Amino acid sequence: AYTDLGIYYGTIGDYTRDMDYQLRALAINEKNKNEKKTARNLSDIGLIHYWQKNYNEAANYYQRALNLNLKIKNDAGVATNQFLMALDYFDQGFDTLALRYLTFSLDLQKQLGAIKRVAECEQAIGDIYLKQEKYSEAIRFYSNAYTHFKEINETVGFAITDLSLAKLFLKKNEPEKAERYALSSLNYFKKINYKERIAATYEVLHKIYAAKKDFVNAYLYEGKQIALNDSLRGEESARTLAAMETKHELDKKQSEIDVKSKQVK
Repeated sequence: AYTDLGIYYGTIGDYTRDMDYQLRALAINEKNKNEKKTARNLSDIGLIHYWQKNYNEAANYYQRALNLNLKIKNDAGVATNQFLMALDYFDQGFDTLALRYLTFSLDLQKQLGAIKRVAECEQAIGDIYLKQEKYSEAIRFYSNAYTHFKEINETVGFAITDLSLAKLFLKKNEPEKAERYALSSLNYFKKINYKERIAATYEVLHKIYAAKKDFVNAYLYEGKQIALNDSLRGEESARTLAAMETKHELDKKQSEIDVKSKQVK
């Protein structure tokens, strides 16, 4: 129950309560020697740190989860930890390490027949090759990801891959192709109100239209990007404030409980 509560609060950006419940679940599962659930909690705690850009802490928890999953031969858990570690290293600029862990995860996910996870690994590998300007390799992995996303009708995956391809063709100085893929991804992200991805797509469209010397649209999408990012920062600030208030109330209640416990003794 604590794990599920933590996940819920994580989805709404309340990382303080998410962490609180994950730590409670971790303590219980460690006490009960439930190693599979303990590994899951360690992984989830790592993810909370990753969301807050505490990359070293995230990597530490992912590694602990990985070691435990290796010990109990939980291949699905191992593959997930390898994928999460790869994303952590990628965001820190350690591309070689990221590619190594993604390759490990991809091979294992293929053995497990986890099509969605296979596609996510291929998408992420494509992003590394895009960053390194190895365009043919990037396109190959994006194409594989597309095929696997299509196999399971994972429409979000299509849109994310389209956005990556828009960035790729922009880098290749092919703005017409880039525009087509960017508009395709934007259309889907708007349907599901995926604000972070919408903002990212606005940024790419701004650059595409600037490359095409269509300065009216370039200015339009730059304005949309700035406005949406300001809105997202406002939402994040509100969540942070709410989390701080919640933590204060939890600390206050805990202090009251501690006082009453001492009085009983």
